[in-house]
Amino acid sequence: MNFAHFLIILWQRSLATDLQNLSMELRKKQSTYLQRLRQQKEGPDGMDLEMNLNRNHSRMEDDELDEMGFNEHQMAKLKKSEAFTAEREREIQQVVESVNELAQIMKDLSVLVIDQGTIVDRIDYNIQNVAASVEEGLKQLQKAERTQKKGGMVMCATVLIIMCFIMLVLLIIKEIFL
Repeated sequence: MNFAHFLIILWQRSLATDLQNLSMELRKKQSTYLQRLRQQKEGPDGMDLEMNLNRNHSRMEDDELDEMGFNEHQMAKLKKSEAFTAEREREIQQVVESVNELAQIMKDLSVLVIDQGTIVDRIDYNIQNVAASVEEGLKQLQKAERTQKKGGMVMCATVLIIMCFIMLVLLIIKEIFL
């Protein structure tokens, strides 16, 4: 593994760890926010303010609105404000859900980055092993070539040539003395 590749892997792991830490921090802040939102929604008696508003609203519709001093224009503004608040609550809930989905995606992404780094490490390790095996195989081939050159066939041929030469000399001596 070369140094640059090692630095890249360390950088990827560092980013994955940072991403995971940020994701956890986001989830903590989100839960704190939701808890504060719930507390704001509840009244001093612990009951849901929306339930109190709905109950009071239905009572107000039953009673004469004129007695309370609201005219039609003020009631229209109040209903518009309530609708706006309800829409805002829905939008906030959608944002919270989107943030949750984003946090999950980031968590999955960090796992994938770590897995990819592990796979790259394994590939690099296997390449190094193959390179070492090829070098060892080359050494073995060179050794086998040297052994073959010094080996039996060359030696056998040399012995046969020497024996042929000795037989030729003996044949010549025999013909000369006989």
